[in-house]
Amino acid sequence: MKKKPLSGTRLPVSNPGPHKAVLNRRHLPADDLFLYAQSFHKAAKTLAAAFQADANPSAEADASAVVFMYRHAVELYLKAIALGEGGNFLATKPNALSVHKTHSVSWLAQFVCMRQRNYRVDRAAVGPIGS
Repeated sequence: MKKKPLSGTRLPVSNPGPHKAVLNRRHLPADDLFLYAQSFHKAAKTLAAAFQADANPSAEADASAVVFMYRHAVELYLKAIALGEGGNFLATKPNALSVHKTHSVSWLAQFVCMRQRNYRVDRAAVGPIGS
């Protein structure tokens, strides 16, 4: 018997209803990516504040959840910069599909570094503000 393909959502739910967009976060606008990044960052801070590194055998696993939350927040912040206004400072904008599909923080950080270099060059060509 063949399995039925999922209908647009990434997770099977019995009643997808209005929350369907939360489950399928692909192709979000950069502003929404930034809001998701802020949410993950806030959740990571809350989780880190509640973390207790004691002799508990599960402390290492608990710590990895905190690290994952912070890492995912960084990933989403970098995607928001690369796909948002930050991409305007690049010679060519990054491919949105490639950016959405990747989870490589180092690959995404390269776009942000290129953006910073290009911004500094543009600012140097213009000269100091107010001159």
